[in-house]
Amino acid sequence: MKEKERKIPWGVIVFTAGFVVVLTLLYRLTEHGRQEVDHIAHGLAEGYIKEYPVKPPPEGLTMEEAMAVQKEFIQQIGRAYGQAVGYKVGLTNPTVQKRFGIREPVRGLILERMLRHSPATVPLGFGTRLMLEGDLMVEIKDESVNRATTIEEALRGISRVIPFMELPDLVYEEGTTLDAPLVVAINVGTRLGIIGEPIEVKPTREWLERLASFRVELYDQDGNRIAEGTGASVLEHPLNVIIWLSESLKRQGKKLKRGDIVSVGSLTPLLPLKKKGTMRAVYRGLSPEGDVELTVTFD
Repeated sequence: MKEKERKIPWGVIVFTAGFVVVLTLLYRLTEHGRQEVDHIAHGLAEGYIKEYPVKPPPEGLTMEEAMAVQKEFIQQIGRAYGQAVGYKVGLTNPTVQKRFGIREPVRGLILERMLRHSPATVPLGFGTRLMLEGDLMVEIKDESVNRATTIEEALRGISRVIPFMELPDLVYEEGTTLDAPLVVAINVGTRLGIIGEPIEVKPTREWLERLASFRVELYDQDGNRIAEGTGASVLEHPLNVIIWLSESLKRQGKKLKRGDIVSVGSLTPLLPLKKKGTMRAVYRGLSPEGDVELTVTFD
């Protein structure tokens, strides 16, 4: 007696066919997404390297897309600016976060040829839309900092702080309405920074207070004070930025390492550069030995 042929139910056939179609579409969408990310990153990097403002992506970016663009963007500009030496944390002021519609900072990478020692000279037209702000760098002492949950614990994981006058680049053409993903895509605007001599830090209550209360003042080419801010301007204390960064890196399976440097964000308002001359940043109360001054001349 012949064995009866087994028939596959139409429902199974339809479901299987539909599943294959969905997988194919997802593959194509993923491939299209990757190509689009590469295209956007290439356009941003080309404008960045050749120093001309670029148009933002017409349809905008999600934060996930922006991080993917940033990764490719850094790879491309790395040919001119070298390897990563640390991190830049941006949008660390709660008021600024609210304006950008986010609840936490954003981050990018600092590359080795982005840093110049004070006194420095920079062509006035350098970059695309170069700006200036007062900032601070923190140097990581060891990996214990990744376990810090308080500023007291974070202080034990850092070795030095470095006065830092940052010259970020907005990259996009004037009139662009910036949102957080657009900022992330251009590596949080990292372009150049003027650094002073490192200052040794001790794990004491005095240093905790010093890092919150020190003041940075910016002076224009005519000697006028045009901006100021304190350490408390960034997440209420610069070491809160280090804690946030460590947690952010952990989510991607990464961690802070000995020797990493971290830009903690804007201590002062972001200022446009309009004319030639020497600008100064004076750090008061940061070094136990007295005021520290950084200078950059735009010619």
